[in-house]
Amino acid sequence: MDCTSITDCFGIMHINPKPTQIKSLILSLQDPQTDVCPHPDVSISHYNTGHLLTYHKNKILTLENLEPTNKTMKILKNISQKDAIQLFSALNNDQFDPIINRPWIESDLWSLKL
Repeated sequence: MDCTSITDCFGIMHINPKPTQIKSLILSLQDPQTDVCPHPDVSISHYNTGHLLTYHKNKILTLENLEPTNKTMKILKNISQKDAIQLFSALNNDQFDPIINRPWIESDLWSLKL
């Protein structure tokens, strides 16, 4: 499947989001209504590569590859909404270098303390 999808903090998925949707959904994390969300984050999936970016309300950005053999998660802290919008847009437009070339902290998914 050659597409992307973005999922808002209420679990609603949008296929092939427009730039305005990306911006709106990331900015919506600051809306008081999201305080009731069990997972206050927005994620975007790239189906061909298996990449998943998730922006959390606490300004943490995570990058995962959903391939079954990949057991690592990459983390960036203190990411502004503006940077999150740019990185989501890059993934949405098949531009991987701006994402991959960031100074990610790598973590083994099996060792994360939740």
